[in-house]
Amino acid sequence: METKIASTVLVLLLLTLDGVAAAKMCHDPSQTFRGLCGHPTNCIACCTNKGYTGGYCTTVRHKCMCTKACGGESPPDDPPSAMPASPVTTTRA
Repeated sequence: METKIASTVLVLLLLTLDGVAAAKMCHDPSQTFRGLCGHPTNCIACCTNKGYTGGYCTTVRHKCMCTKACGGESPPDDPPSAMPASPVTTTRA
């Protein structure tokens, strides 16, 4: 009986933590990237300079898309004062 209760509590805890960790990503076209986007390095730099958390190149139209966690707030107008300590990750839609 104790094993069933412990298992149920563990499953409920994992389900709760999974919902917290999986933040929805928002994708916005870059306002500063110019030209065709073939390699994401410059796209990521343009996006992070505008306060986004990452960026990627679309495969069909070769546009730079910036990414951030959705939360209702816009990225800051001023660029961040320092580059992030961890490498910037990209996601594909």
